[in-house]
Amino acid sequence: KKTEDLQPYFDAGIKKVIVACPVKDKNALNILSQNLEKMSIEEKAEVFPDEIKSFFGQIKTKNRFDIVFFDPPFADDKYKEYLKLVKKLKILNKKNLVIIHREKKSLESFENILKVLLSKNYGRSKVIFGVI
Repeated sequence: KKTEDLQPYFDAGIKKVIVACPVKDKNALNILSQNLEKMSIEEKAEVFPDEIKSFFGQIKTKNRFDIVFFDPPFADDKYKEYLKLVKKLKILNKKNLVIIHREKKSLESFENILKVLLSKNYGRSKVIFGVI
C-alpha cells in the first residue's frame, strides 16, 4: 500500500480531538496544551491525563471515533489489550484508522484485532496504519 491510500481518512476534517495519556510531568501537559493551541485545535481538544484504562471506563458508548493513535513506550506491549478493548467497545466509526508508533525492530502480530494497511519506518521508529 502507498501513503496516498490513507488520504481518504484525513479528508473529512477534524471535529474533535481526545488525548488520553498518563502524563505525570506537568511540563509535558503544558507542552501538549501549547501544541494543541499552535495547531488551532484547542477548542476541539479534550485531554484526559489519566491511564488509558480509566479513559475507556469514562467514555460513553455513543461516542464514535474516526482515528485512534497509540504511542506507547517501546517496551510496553499493553497497547494490544487496549486495541482489543477498542474493538470490543465498538467505539470506532465504520471508516476508521488506527495508527500505532512502535520501535522498528519490534515484531507485531495483530491477528484478529487489526488489519494492517501500511507500515512505514522512520529512523528507529515504525508507524503502523490499520483498521479495526
